Amino acid sequence: MTVHPWLIKPEDTHLNWANLQDNWTSIADLIALHFPYTDRSELLKLDGDLTSLTRYLAETHDLTLKEAVDAVDFILLIDKTMPEPATK
Repeated sequence: MTVHPWLIKPEDTHLNWANLQDNWTSIADLIALHFPYTDRSELLKLDGDLTSLTRYLAETHDLTLKEAVDAVDFILLIDKTMPEPATK
C-alpha cells in the first residue's frame, strides 16, 4: 500500500497531534533518540508538522511513509508520551 505524504493526517494515527505540537522540542528530542540518522535542528524546523516529519524520517531511515508514521506512533506510546488508545 502506498501512502502519499499529502494524505497523512493526524487523525490517521493514534496521536493527539495538537498536544504533541505544543511540546515539540521534547518530542523532537525523543524522536532523535530513537532515529539515529536524524538531525535535531532539522527536526525542530519541522515544528510538529506530521507530513514533514513522516517524509523526513522515511527519507533518512529508508522507511515507507506508513512505516514512519507507525514508528513514531509506537515510540510515543511506549514512552507514555501519549495515552494508549481506548479499546472498544
